[in-house]
Amino acid sequence: MTIPDTDGKIAEMQSRAARFAQRVEQIRGKGSRLNGKLVFEVDAQKNPVRVTADNGIEQYNADSIAELFQGAVRDACRDVDRQVKEALSEFGEDQQTRELIRDAMGPFYPRESSGTTTPSPAPVSGPDPGEDDYEPPTTWLRSL
Repeated sequence: MTIPDTDGKIAEMQSRAARFAQRVEQIRGKGSRLNGKLVFEVDAQKNPVRVTADNGIEQYNADSIAELFQGAVRDACRDVDRQVKEALSEFGEDQQTRELIRDAMGPFYPRESSGTTTPSPAPVSGPDPGEDDYEPPTTWLRSL
C-alpha cells in the first residue's frame, strides 16, 4: 500500500468515525413499565435524560416502585445497546474500524450477551418509616 492509499484510507476512516459519533450522539434508549406510566430515557452513555411517572404509580409500595424503575432502566440500557450495535453494523464494516470504535467507546461499547444475567445492584439504604427524615414515596414521586 502506498502513502496516498494510506492517506485515503485514514481520511475515509476519519469520515466514518465522525458520522458514527454524530449518530451515537442522537441515540436515546427508552424503557417503560406499567404501559407507559413510568418511562426512563437514557443517552448513548447511559446517563439519564428524562424520567416520567404518571400519578397512577402512587398506588404501588416503595419496593415495587424501585423494581419498576430498575426494570425501566435495564430496558433503556438494552435499547441503547441495540441502537449502538445497529450503528456499528452500519459504520463498522471492517474489523479495523470496529476495533477503533471499540477503543474510542471504552466501557460504553455494548457487551455481547453471554446468556448470563447481570446481578442486581445492592438495594439503596435510606430512612425507614418512623424515622425523622423519612418521606413517603408519594412525596418524592410527585417531584419527578
